[in-house]
Amino acid sequence: MKKRIIAILSALMLLFGCLPAYAAETSYIDVPVNISLNDVSGVNITIALNPHFVETAEELPEMRASVLDGKMIAAFQKGDRLNIGIASDTPFSFDGDLLTLRLTLRAQPGEADELYKVIKVKSDEEPASQNDAILFSGVKDGGLYNRPVSVLINEGTALLNGQPYTPGTPISGDGEYTLTATDLTGRTRTIHFTIDCTPPVIIISEYDITPSRGPLTVYASVEGGTLNAESHTFTENDSFTFTATDAAGNKAEETVTISHLYTKVELSLSGAPAEPSVLEGKRLDINGWELVAVLKDKTGAIIGKETVPVTEEMLTYSTDTPGWQEVVLLWEGEEMRFTIQVEAAVVTRIDLTTLPAKLAYTKNYEAFDPAGGKVTLYYNNDTSEVIDLSAEMVSGFDNTQVGKQTLTVTYGNFTDTFEIEIIAYLPGDTDGDNVVTSDDATYLLNYTFFPSLYPINQDCDFNGDGAVDSDDAVYLLNHTFFPNLYPLK
Repeated sequence: MKKRIIAILSALMLLFGCLPAYAAETSYIDVPVNISLNDVSGVNITIALNPHFVETAEELPEMRASVLDGKMIAAFQKGDRLNIGIASDTPFSFDGDLLTLRLTLRAQPGEADELYKVIKVKSDEEPASQNDAILFSGVKDGGLYNRPVSVLINEGTALLNGQPYTPGTPISGDGEYTLTATDLTGRTRTIHFTIDCTPPVIIISEYDITPSRGPLTVYASVEGGTLNAESHTFTENDSFTFTATDAAGNKAEETVTISHLYTKVELSLSGAPAEPSVLEGKRLDINGWELVAVLKDKTGAIIGKETVPVTEEMLTYSTDTPGWQEVVLLWEGEEMRFTIQVEAAVVTRIDLTTLPAKLAYTKNYEAFDPAGGKVTLYYNNDTSEVIDLSAEMVSGFDNTQVGKQTLTVTYGNFTDTFEIEIIAYLPGDTDGDNVVTSDDATYLLNYTFFPSLYPINQDCDFNGDGAVDSDDAVYLLNHTFFPNLYPLK
C-alpha cells in the first residue's frame, strides 16, 4: 500500500497562536514546523514566505528533532519559497515539531493573531527522491568550513571542481569548491563552498628581555584573523595568551610568559674591606670594588644577578670630618648605604717657609720676636697647612752671647732650624751708626716723643733715675762734651 503523509501545517499553528510572539526589538523570529509523519522514507516541505514580512528563511540544524539524525536533509531558498528535502534509508514516523525556521523580517508583523500571514507550509506526500529538487547533505551553498566535509546527493552523479566526485567521499584540502550534481533526467544543481582548516598566524613583536622593574608592553598582530587583544602590559612576571579566530572559526593561540621583571633588588659590595677607611680629606680607594645586584621577583625567587664595577659617580660621601661617616651608593635607581671610618690626617714634616722679620738682636737687651715667621705643616693625606710661627715653637735663643745662633722650630715630633745673630751694642749709640754724637741725643729725644718711629736698641736710662725720658737725652748730650763727667753705663 502506498505510504501516505499526514501533515498538520504549521500555518494552522500560527492561526491558533501556538508560535512564539515576535519581539519588537529583534529582527527575526524562530518558527517551529509541526508535522505528523507515518512510516515514510522521505518528504519534501515547501514553505511559502510572505515577501511583505519575510526577507530570508533559514532552517536551524541544531533545533532538529532527534528522529532526523543520520538522515539526508537539504534546504534551499529560491525567491519566496523555501524547500526542505528529507530522505531516509529506512521508513520512519514522527508527530511534533520536526524543524525550526529562523525568519529574518523586513517588516514587523501585526498582532499575534496575524502571524499566520508570515509563512504557509505545504508538504508533499511522496518521498524526497521523487521530487524535482536535487538534494545535498553535508554542506550548504556558500558555506565556509574549518574541517573536512563529505557531501551526499539524493540521486545522480556529481562533479567536484570539474572532476568526478563520489558522494560521501571526504573533502579535506583547503580551497574553494564547486559541486555540480546531475539527476537521472539530466537536470543540474550547483553549490559553492570553501574549506579553510588553516589557523591564523599570530606574530609577537620583539620585546626587551633585559631584567627590569617594568612595566613591559608586548604587542601582537595576526595574519588572517581577529585578535582578542593587540597588546598586553605586564607589571610583574606572568603569562598572557593571545588568541586569534578567523572567519572559518579556526583558532590560534600564542602564550607570552614574562619572567624577567623584578620587584626587589638586594645590593652588596664585593672586593671592599669589611670596614672601609679613608684619610681625612681623601677619597676612598675603590679599585677592585664591585657592586653585586641580586634581582628578585614578588615571590622572592632570584631572576637575575648583575655585577658592575663601583665608580665614583655612584658614591656620595664626605671625608672632611674625622669619624664614622655614611656613604650612599646609587645604581639604576636603587640605593645602598654603608659607613666608613674617616681617619684624622697627621703631620709628617714641617718647613719654616717664611723667616721672622727680625733676625738680629742686641745683646742683653732684645727678646726673640717671631713676627712674620710662617711654618708649613705637611700631612699624610697629601695636604698642607700654613700657620704663624710662635715664640713657644722656638728654642735656642740666648741674647747674652754675641754671635750667630741656630734656633729650632718644633711642632709635634717634627723640627726645622734657622739662624739669627746677637750683636754687641755701643752705649749711647741710639741711632746705630757705631759712633756716639749729639745725633744720638737728638734720636733719643725723638724716641721719648715718638717711640715707634725711633726705636732704641739698648737701655737708655743714662742718669739712672729708672725712667727713659728727655733728661736722659740731655745727659747723653752732656756725655758727648764731658764724657768723664757724664759716663755711660
